[in-house]
Amino acid sequence: MGPLNQDARREGRKAMEMSLTAAARVRRKIKAGPRMIRNEILTPIEAIKRLATKVDNARRLMREEKLSPNDIRCALIFCTPEVPGHENAFKYKWLPEIGESRDYFMSEEIRGYFLWFEDLSYKAAILFLGILWYQEDREARAKGEPGSIAFITPFMGGPKAEKLMLAAKDHFIKGGNKTQDN
Repeated sequence: MGPLNQDARREGRKAMEMSLTAAARVRRKIKAGPRMIRNEILTPIEAIKRLATKVDNARRLMREEKLSPNDIRCALIFCTPEVPGHENAFKYKWLPEIGESRDYFMSEEIRGYFLWFEDLSYKAAILFLGILWYQEDREARAKGEPGSIAFITPFMGGPKAEKLMLAAKDHFIKGGNKTQDN
């Protein structure tokens, strides 16, 4: 068999897209978005801005696929490496439930979320590593497949950051709380 031509590639992509659940198509688009790895230290407002941009896009994609935007949630993964005893620890903090309000990003919940990080930043340097996503795939669950999916969008690269982000994802999958030494 010779190399695939452009038409064969298009047909293969179309077949692959059709085999995915609607939630999987959303997940694929979120993961395919622009890379955000810049290895720069973000302030709380910069990290929350990146989070808000990504979550707004994810909710739009969910609506386009006729899915509930509330079936996708996210948390900021971060660490405080300068705090003694926390050099190899990660934490994650979930964005408050969104609901259907158009004024969500102006809400008291978001204000409290931002202020929590702002207060922490006065006590210790925060290194924002990325976003931990949780998505409910009802279509997959109805087929008897796993319906709860966790994945990561990194802000930072490198072996240590990647190790901490994967550990945060694994910790969440296993039913963990917000902090874990690794």
